[in-house]
Amino acid sequence: MKHKLLNYFCLLFLLAFVTGCEEDNKDDFTPKLYKVTGKVEKGPFINGSKITAQALDKDYNLTGEVYQGIIVDDDGSFNLGEIKLNSSYVLLTADGYYFNEVDGELSTGQISLQSIVNLADNKQANINILTHLKTQRMMQLLRNNKPDFNEADAKVQKEVLKSFGLERYAEKDVCNFSIASGTDEAGALIVVSSTLLRDRTDAELTEYLAKLSAEFKAEGTFTDNTKKQLREDAMMLDVNDISDNIISRYKKLNMDVTVPNLNYFIDWDGDGIAGNEPDAGGDMTLTLDKKELSIPAEGGTFRIKIECKVPVTLERPAGIPDEPVFEESLKVFKYTDINYTKTIEENELVIVARPADGALIKGESITVYTTSGKLSAELRITQNGDPSKQIEFGEDGQAVVAGIAYQMMISMQDFSNLDGYYTQSFDGRNAPYHAIYEHTLTPRDSEILNIWRKAYNAISRIRMLDYILEKGGLVEAPSFMAYIHQLTAVQYFQLASWWENVPYVINYDDPLGGSQQLGSEDLFANFIDDLNYCVEHSKLEPGGFDTPEGVLYPSKGASLALLAKMYLHQKSYAQAYNYLKRIIDSGVYALESSSETSLGLNSREIVWGLRTDSLQQSSESVLKGNAYVPFVTYTEVLLSAAECAYHLGNRAEAMAYSNRVTQARNLPLISEVNFIESLRSVWQSELKGFGSYFSFLRRNNLAVEQLNIKDYQQLLPIPLQEIEANQNLIQNPGWK
Repeated sequence: MKHKLLNYFCLLFLLAFVTGCEEDNKDDFTPKLYKVTGKVEKGPFINGSKITAQALDKDYNLTGEVYQGIIVDDDGSFNLGEIKLNSSYVLLTADGYYFNEVDGELSTGQISLQSIVNLADNKQANINILTHLKTQRMMQLLRNNKPDFNEADAKVQKEVLKSFGLERYAEKDVCNFSIASGTDEAGALIVVSSTLLRDRTDAELTEYLAKLSAEFKAEGTFTDNTKKQLREDAMMLDVNDISDNIISRYKKLNMDVTVPNLNYFIDWDGDGIAGNEPDAGGDMTLTLDKKELSIPAEGGTFRIKIECKVPVTLERPAGIPDEPVFEESLKVFKYTDINYTKTIEENELVIVARPADGALIKGESITVYTTSGKLSAELRITQNGDPSKQIEFGEDGQAVVAGIAYQMMISMQDFSNLDGYYTQSFDGRNAPYHAIYEHTLTPRDSEILNIWRKAYNAISRIRMLDYILEKGGLVEAPSFMAYIHQLTAVQYFQLASWWENVPYVINYDDPLGGSQQLGSEDLFANFIDDLNYCVEHSKLEPGGFDTPEGVLYPSKGASLALLAKMYLHQKSYAQAYNYLKRIIDSGVYALESSSETSLGLNSREIVWGLRTDSLQQSSESVLKGNAYVPFVTYTEVLLSAAECAYHLGNRAEAMAYSNRVTQARNLPLISEVNFIESLRSVWQSELKGFGSYFSFLRRNNLAVEQLNIKDYQQLLPIPLQEIEANQNLIQNPGWK
């Protein structure tokens, strides 16, 4: 009986088991052959890239069945042949190198793209960026919510395309999109693919795809920050280059392809729909009737005509970068922004500018955009500064001017040494300047080359301020530029005093050989207007010279003295005399008791000089232990006035000016007899090494006899190294 009951229960169990299996088998797929072909396109993957097909069961889990193949053509094509599967669903994975349509080159690293495909509904199973973004989201829905495959596919298809403003292309499965088809779907795929790649390496692209897939998997959308970044990246694409790169790539593969206008697949106005902007196709134009507007210091109202057939805005669309700022100018100078308003009234850009608030005004650009941001037109606006205000330095300005002062100081010291040794006012037989002292120098002399180059180094450093202003978009303010040019004029005067014919360098980086070589008259003419401006706008007071402002803005007396020296160099005595008397009559300056004390810290003689106490002096100096390297002292002003008066026939005034010096220094009074020789003696005694004695000798025709030199030696030779490097330079007569 027990055995019968046991057999009965076993039979029931077997019947139940068989019945359960039969019910389960009702949901199984019948094994079937499927042909698996398609393309992998990022740009197209290259020949030899790996393709893997993994079978999925009814719950969309991997069955363990794996089929592998490779891409057989550089257009990304693959063919796994016919494979027998229990279901029509497979997960396709492509690993390999690809063509980068953004930069037009093959990738240097590999990436991996996936696609989940229903082989029953697709004759071709392409793998691309869009299929990859769909995959994790599809698997999430199919495994957890178990909707119909086609229903889930349609949902995710719409979600992914909507994220890029491309929802209207959702009717066609993205696994059938191809960048080579020339269709709208191709345009959509190209823009999405290029957007993700922009400014990313292969490794960064892989990381970015993982991030996007994870975000999209959860809710079928991206975060707001991600969507903002995607749109900005899309708007920064150079769609013309991308189109050209794709066409060129396929042409190399012996294929002619067309690319639709990619502008239509970018959401320019941020409304979530790509290509609905009136100018998205790029067939519109936007122009302004002028590209530059110069606003006077007093301001005003200005109207600029806009030519465009679609709406325009002053709002900068997302994805369009800000105007770059030239940081050097902002650190060197304190500047004032243009105080203005801008509006668009019908077809005009209206600008209302207030008066300038400072000496230096920073220019800027106003950009008018179409609503898509695809088209833009720029107006550069500048404003003249307030001439009544001095320019101020920014955080790095003091260092810049200190560097200029240092270069000028060592150059002035060189000319001081040159004057002291060439006139044999100091013993230079054992100094590095011995060839200069003995008048045996040649064009190959290293000291002459050093003096020349240091002078031009100082000029280059000064000219750098011009460059910084230009790059910073700053308007040339006369109140500033004139003073910059005045510093340059000091250097050129010293060069002309010894060489007469020198290259005139306009830009800081101009080669000497490419610059015009000018005689002193033409050279000085470049500075006369600026120097007169400085005279009119400077205060008549002793110069400070111990601050950046003191170096850049010397007193009115300094400008008058430089003008006088230039005219005196040309023997234009009347003009020089006029400037010298203005200095003398001002009562600002006074004589010291000796030439040594005239260069002291508290001296009232310094009309123009540079401080040496805080700056390293050159190794050789004929003037040691002084607070200043002089360019002009009051002693020189008085003796120069005496020289001018004498040549103009004003003998009494000549005597009066010269004897003011002799009395202050306890020297014998100068008499009218042999006046120029007596003046020479006082000049050498009281101004030796001050940089002006040789010039006095030369213009009074005393140099040849006094120094026992040849006539041609009244000008120095241009260094041979400079002649060889710059063949346009002409050597001074007599030098070989």
